[in-house]
Amino acid sequence: MNSQLDDNTLLLQLIRGDAQAFTALFYRYQTFLRAEAFSMLRNHQEAEDITQEVFADVWRRRQKLNPEVPIRFYLFKAIRFQVSKKYRSQSYEQRYKEYVARDIMATNTNDLVSQQLENKERVLRVYEAMHAIPAYTQAAFRKAYLEDENCKQIAADLNIGLQTVYNQLSSALKSIRKHLKVKE
Repeated sequence: MNSQLDDNTLLLQLIRGDAQAFTALFYRYQTFLRAEAFSMLRNHQEAEDITQEVFADVWRRRQKLNPEVPIRFYLFKAIRFQVSKKYRSQSYEQRYKEYVARDIMATNTNDLVSQQLENKERVLRVYEAMHAIPAYTQAAFRKAYLEDENCKQIAADLNIGLQTVYNQLSSALKSIRKHLKVKE
């Protein structure tokens, strides 16, 4: 019965709280509104959600509707508004995500720079400590830890015994550790 009535009559009944008039308007316009929303969003689920939201909003605001404004105009305007609102919300969300990503990158970059500085400081302290040990012990340490030579190669290069290389490396490590502890 209500589906035969014109939009103005249904609107007047809707304003008075007639649920059947609301249902008639819903079935009359839902397909068109969903298509309008889809043409702007290109997403069926979001178009459906916005269409539902517009009709829920119409029901909530039914007493505030102006009976002189055609309901068709109101509904299509409401769809455009909801799509615009969604885009603004997504834009805000996207800007916020970009802000958070930049903040994380800056933090990571600061941490990375800080770590690199700490590593450079450690390396400098090790070099300082190396210069504090005797030259022959320093030579064995340099070959073992900086040039990655094994103890047999070091013994052959420095023309010393294998046990002497072990003793010098042990001595060098103790001196360097002691030097680093004093600097900290």
